[in-house]
Amino acid sequence: MTELEQKFIQARRKAIAVEYAHLNDMQQQGVMTTEGPLLLLAGAGSGKTTVLIHRVANLLRYGRGSDTEEIPIPISEDMVTFLEEYAAHPTADQQPLMQYLCAVEPAHPWEVLAITFTNKAANELKERLERMLGEEARDVWASTFHSACVRILRRDIEQIGYSRDFTIYDTDDSKRVLKDCLKELELDEKTFPVREILSVISRAKDEMLLPEDFRAYWEKNNDWRKTRIAKVYSLYTKKLRDANALDFDDIILLTVQLLQGRPEVREYYQRKFRYVLVDEYQDTNHLQYLLTSLLAGGYQNICVVGDDDQSIYRFRGANIENILSFEKQYRGVRTIRLEQNYRSTQNILDAANAVIRHNQGRRGKTLWTRNGAGEKVLIKTTFNEGDEANFVVGQVMMNYNRGMNWKDHAVLYRMNAQSNALEYAFKRSGVPYKIIGGMKFFDRAEIKDMLAYLCVINNPTDDLRVRRIVNVPSRKIGAATVDKAQILATAQGVPLYEIFRHASSYPELKSAAVKLESFTALMEEMRAKVGEMPLPEFYEFVCNRSGYTAMLTEKNDMESRGRLENVQELTSSIHAFLDNQPDDPSLSGFLDEVALYTDLDSAEESDNCVVMMTMHSAKGLEFPEVFVVGMEDGLFPGNRAMGDEEEMEEERRLCYVAMTRAREHLTMTNARQRMLFGRTTPETPSRFLEEIPEENSQWIGKPEPRQERHWSDDYNDDGGFGGRKKKRQAAPAPKPEPVKIEKAVINGETITVKELSEKIGKPAAEIIKKLFILGIMATINQEIDFDTCSLIASDYDIELEQNIAKTYEDVLLEGVDEDKDENLVERPPVVTIMGHVDHGKTSLLDAIRHSSITEGEAGGITQHIGAYTVTCNGRQITFIDTPGHEAFTAMRARGAQVTDIVILVVAADDGIMPQTVEAINHSKAAGVPIIVAINKMDKPAANPDRVKQQLTEYGLVSEEWGGDTICVPVSAKTKEGLDNLLEMVLLQADVLELKANPNRMAKGIIIEAELDKGRGPIATVLVQNGTLKVGDPIVAGMAYGRVRAMMDDKGRRVTKAGPSTPVEVLGFNEVPSAGDMLNAAEIDKLSRQVAEERRDKLKAEQLKNTHKVSLDDLFNQIAEGQMKDLNIIIKADVQGSVEAVRQALEKLSNDEVRVRCIHGAVGAITDSDVIFASASNAIVIGFNVRPNTSARALAEKENVDIRLYRIIYNAIEDIQNAMKGLFKPVFKEVELGRISVRNTFKVSGVGTIAGAYVQDGKVSRNAQVRVVRDGIVVHEGKISSLKRFKDDVKEVAAGYECGIGIENFNDIHEGDTIEAFVMEEVKR
Repeated sequence: MTELEQKFIQARRKAIAVEYAHLNDMQQQGVMTTEGPLLLLAGAGSGKTTVLIHRVANLLRYGRGSDTEEIPIPISEDMVTFLEEYAAHPTADQQPLMQYLCAVEPAHPWEVLAITFTNKAANELKERLERMLGEEARDVWASTFHSACVRILRRDIEQIGYSRDFTIYDTDDSKRVLKDCLKELELDEKTFPVREILSVISRAKDEMLLPEDFRAYWEKNNDWRKTRIAKVYSLYTKKLRDANALDFDDIILLTVQLLQGRPEVREYYQRKFRYVLVDEYQDTNHLQYLLTSLLAGGYQNICVVGDDDQSIYRFRGANIENILSFEKQYRGVRTIRLEQNYRSTQNILDAANAVIRHNQGRRGKTLWTRNGAGEKVLIKTTFNEGDEANFVVGQVMMNYNRGMNWKDHAVLYRMNAQSNALEYAFKRSGVPYKIIGGMKFFDRAEIKDMLAYLCVINNPTDDLRVRRIVNVPSRKIGAATVDKAQILATAQGVPLYEIFRHASSYPELKSAAVKLESFTALMEEMRAKVGEMPLPEFYEFVCNRSGYTAMLTEKNDMESRGRLENVQELTSSIHAFLDNQPDDPSLSGFLDEVALYTDLDSAEESDNCVVMMTMHSAKGLEFPEVFVVGMEDGLFPGNRAMGDEEEMEEERRLCYVAMTRAREHLTMTNARQRMLFGRTTPETPSRFLEEIPEENSQWIGKPEPRQERHWSDDYNDDGGFGGRKKKRQAAPAPKPEPVKIEKAVINGETITVKELSEKIGKPAAEIIKKLFILGIMATINQEIDFDTCSLIASDYDIELEQNIAKTYEDVLLEGVDEDKDENLVERPPVVTIMGHVDHGKTSLLDAIRHSSITEGEAGGITQHIGAYTVTCNGRQITFIDTPGHEAFTAMRARGAQVTDIVILVVAADDGIMPQTVEAINHSKAAGVPIIVAINKMDKPAANPDRVKQQLTEYGLVSEEWGGDTICVPVSAKTKEGLDNLLEMVLLQADVLELKANPNRMAKGIIIEAELDKGRGPIATVLVQNGTLKVGDPIVAGMAYGRVRAMMDDKGRRVTKAGPSTPVEVLGFNEVPSAGDMLNAAEIDKLSRQVAEERRDKLKAEQLKNTHKVSLDDLFNQIAEGQMKDLNIIIKADVQGSVEAVRQALEKLSNDEVRVRCIHGAVGAITDSDVIFASASNAIVIGFNVRPNTSARALAEKENVDIRLYRIIYNAIEDIQNAMKGLFKPVFKEVELGRISVRNTFKVSGVGTIAGAYVQDGKVSRNAQVRVVRDGIVVHEGKISSLKRFKDDVKEVAAGYECGIGIENFNDIHEGDTIEAFVMEEVKR
């Protein structure tokens, strides 16, 4: 090798290292060592995930460049000089040339296999890679062992005799099959527990012992019990094979058998995967070890990451020898130790290092950190488990009062039974908590039922799932009939489903033949639909068609409603599956993901509560404050470990894992006596506590026993609970003089108190005191604004400077200047057609366009907004057709928001109808001119004068009658008057002088959007300004992309679309929301950054989006000159009340405020009213009516003010006082809860008692109530009696049933809603 080549190789390695300069030395080595076998011994908190991600990125960017002496291109001194200069002073513009010079056979994404142990870890790996490398990172095989094997088996399992549409059985499914096997073999389940048999079979599969080998081995050893289990194993395997099903062990076992027995398959994957990476290698079992060896057998480029000190799953079959013997298996292994910890303090690490050092045979490493020494590990000895729980809760509450969140705390224990005392203490103190490992969503019976339906649709040979659903819901098919069919299926060697399909052919099934064949006909009907509709819609179809939804709805009890909510919630899982853009977005792919779903994958980081879990469940997690409880010999370490060195070392590794979960503070507790499983026993401290050095720990209460005390007596100045008094501390060393800070910079609009204290160099406690003086109650983690910060800093003579970073949204909009008059040209008008259902809106547009739109609509009724263009007199007009049906109010409101002119279609033979009135109100609220098209003039009963007369009642007076509303008689059928209608539209457009600038970046609005199965996300866009072109980067809401194609309203491809042009756009990464503004960007990157920024700020944007009017702040807005019109929507029980309230309120208008009733109608307050109020910034007045549940929830979400009254003068007085700034209510109604009446009971001498269920809130004995029936208030009074079972109670909380009697009122009906409330005096 020449000197130039040596210099080039060194320069290349240094240049590549620049990319990873933020990593420490050992992490860099792990990233840049790409070739051959590599063992990464990664300690807890050492950043191994970061190393894995950067290693994959390095393989994709530079291939072998950082770890080879090969030079694939001619080199020169200039190249060496360039790389050396780049390494010293890297610049972005030089990076492409650097990458070209340094790359040596970069790996394709699909050539990298990265195996993790949880779906959560695999998804994190993909997401972080995608942020670094872009969309190409999605093609990396990042998955769990089981997910990777399923992909392999879906492709090649037919080579070993299975069908590709195999089903995956979870543990519960396997247990059910085993129970059937025991029953068939006449073995007692008590003698042969199912869990034990399942464990034995799992271990046999891990050792690759098939049923025949397993049976032969134990027969040779004359083991009667294991020989019987071998028969169960054999029958279990046969049943799974007949059902074309695999359990979790089979997934890996069959993959290994496939790779071992089919050389062509093995060679394909060994050629495919140039690089194999395995995380958590210390937790692999024998089968996983064989699998990784087979897949990496081609290139031998295998990197395993693990920590032998964290091998804690021996009970699941994990073999620590896999990592300890890795260097013996592969020649030329390079070993790199990651010992720098980024998580914990040094005291915690020293304590953990000292404990694990007692294990023999470990690879050896010592964790260290730059995080500082931190606090010592606190060890607390308490009297009993209740004392221990009180201590933990006291510490948590004290930390919370000091500004920490509940979720910053984790309590770890050895076994689930220990959680009982802790749960009781948390509940008693009102501390929110959750337990990881409780009842899982996918374990619920109703979810298993629906998944069983989907599994049978996907794989009808799955006998287990067929048996589960054949009589759910009830089809009067008994278990005896199913058993007979099962015997026939077994005898003939066919699936049970086939026997059901041809039940009439079997005399044994004659009586149930019709029912069985009807069941299979139903399943075949659903199977035929699986590819015809999107997966979420298909699932909803299955729920309804199977009768499962109807079954739960008919029961109408609390349990059934909860089960129905769970069934509907499964749709969210389907959407989440599709949102992750899976490789197989089919029913089969979804079922695979569900089968491989794990408990921790569902943990919500947003839940602000204390987390409780076993130490095994805590693996991979970290928390600022960790409590490890139950540190006693016999409990931890357990009794089983006392005489077994291997078990003891496993327990010690588990202790090491628990200790290294703590970031800032670790507390370990033990009790002198503990009640567990009903027995109280004296305890001794765990030997692991004795192994922690004194210099790293503080042990409270160790020497002497103490008597039980009350919680308050046990509290001492150390912030804990114990018998010892606070020790006198030594005098602190003199502190150095602090550095004088004169100026500080704050980034953003707000900053936490803690961050401010660091910026200005002052204690947080001092700042909190100053805030208190200013009237601000703040904690250390609370955010304060810049103005408040400036006041605080000025007290210390410190100048604050605010640095507000420019957002990507600002960058997107900053290049868009106001259009100059010389750049504006005339644009076509956008016309919306509105009106009542079946008044001929779409038929009218059909006639105008000379096409048949209505044929494609469900029932001939327009179901969505259609956007079309027509030409009249050489000028273009854009039409938007909105549905008139009441259910689509929101769509019609959207149409009114994007239009220039509204054509109101009224049938000449029908007149003004409710939706016509609503359309008028929407148009007026939007301030859009209205042209009335009086349609169906061809009908004999047509009476246009009656229509014009009715229009005058709503403020629309025809021009013929001296008004300013254009009315045109037309007939969509005979095309009479259409030319005149279009001329009127153009005339109105000329009056409006509609103009836009076509020579700028496009801006528009999303009219509608959907997910097309073949083409992906599609949006109908109305371009409002500028010109949209194919290839333009676009962003709308949180969706972004590049315009791949555009179609006009006639389905023709177009390359550009100018102002007022509707087009169908393809190219979004996800479906945008209707009503979102669309902007074209100059570069792809900007559109994506804007979308991601909007996604990050979603919650804040929702709060800032709009501020709805409430009566309480109306006066303030008047004073500030913000309020001119007060819009009101009135809903009442009868039409006369609507008119009376309308007239009374509109008379209140004065010079400052004009009261406008923009809509009034009869009936309960609905979603439609809330949407209208939200769009028009209106208040909803309810007179003797109530909002339904969904309207109430929507009003809270949209922040719409709903005011409810029974006396008209109260409404007038409230509005009047608000307008005058004199709003001084004496009493305020406070709603306590909502109760549904499930049943009624007549009790002699008492009256009617309502058997009720508290839906939300609570009901108390002294509360007032109102009875609501169909949205109408039928009675208001007081509670006469409130009982739970036979006992009188003061109150009943949500989720409980009760009996309610109402004073002087017995007309209570089943289905009524009772609202409980109290009247509270409002302080003036």
